[in-house]
Amino acid sequence: SPACPWLSSDIRPVGMAQSEAGTKWDCYIQAANQDAASKLVAYAAATDLHVYPEQFAAEVEEVGPHTEHTGPCLALFRGLRSTPERFLSWLEAHPFLKRHVHRVFILPQCDGKVLFSREELIQDISRHGTPGTILRINAFPKKLEAYITERLPPSFLLHPHDFTGVLMALEVGNQLRWAIVPPSLFFRQSCDVPKVFEGSAASAVNKIHEAIEVLGLHQCKQQMRAVIDVGAAPGSWTSYLAATAELVVAIDPAELSPDVAALPNVHHLKMMSQDPQIASAISHTLGSEDVLVDVLTCDMNSHPLEACRAVKELIPFLKPGGICIMTLKCRGMGRDRSITFSKLRDFFADSLEDAPRCIGLLANTKFEATFVGKKK
Repeated sequence: SPACPWLSSDIRPVGMAQSEAGTKWDCYIQAANQDAASKLVAYAAATDLHVYPEQFAAEVEEVGPHTEHTGPCLALFRGLRSTPERFLSWLEAHPFLKRHVHRVFILPQCDGKVLFSREELIQDISRHGTPGTILRINAFPKKLEAYITERLPPSFLLHPHDFTGVLMALEVGNQLRWAIVPPSLFFRQSCDVPKVFEGSAASAVNKIHEAIEVLGLHQCKQQMRAVIDVGAAPGSWTSYLAATAELVVAIDPAELSPDVAALPNVHHLKMMSQDPQIASAISHTLGSEDVLVDVLTCDMNSHPLEACRAVKELIPFLKPGGICIMTLKCRGMGRDRSITFSKLRDFFADSLEDAPRCIGLLANTKFEATFVGKKK
């Protein structure tokens, strides 16, 4: 990842941690669900993946009482090493992260001061706030917004659109924080999140897009000559890969979407990877037995072992150093799938390098993980 170019902030926040220039900021991201919040934190720990700028926050943690799948859905990025405006600009331009973020709460670090009741919160805002400023309230949980709206003194002016400040407030567990910040720090995802890939054969395209990005393969797409996509139908992964690869060999006995099948660089083999004729068919499509592919992908809706067997049949067509990307459907396994993944590493021990890994993509469902390995 590139070095972080962000600068320290010169914004002067108002509220419980009023500060001079050089304020240190905390950022709470409310994800679409608790699983997504966990993945935001996991991505920060995986420094070899291309998600966040290098050293962009001092600490990252999943906050609030939570289980594997329920909770406040909050990830805390403590001590941003950027201006908040640059952080939000980066988020707006991110190739996949933004669509998984519902709201963002940016507050100055509170230097140990927290409040312990909503009554204290209203009193503190009334005492230290800025009457006359036209405010938009951005609070977590959502019910806290109504509470604040009903109890603020009349001297605090509120408006959902024409505001000159944002009252940020968070209640996590039994602790509350607040601050009034500039309008430029307001971020709330639209209720109608636009599709990244309009017209794609299926929403599964978001998984291969995210995988390509986090692995850094987007930086060398021009070198992606040939790809094999196993279990390709209806073709969302195939069409995405065809946008950059010279040739995509789509393997699936089912039909591809007509728009995908019509792509000039897509060749559909209507057979299974275990078919006795598959090797000769692939070699014929690639033009020679000596031609190998750069990437092998699979998003089959099958048991992980079945998908692995289908992929392993085609590993010989992957060039040394080539990348294998496969979705695993892991129903009932919870977040900790280490035993299953260990078995899969053993399964590919003779064909993939020693450190294949499983990544929890934001585009994965809570029952999925993405298995990534490099050909020996």
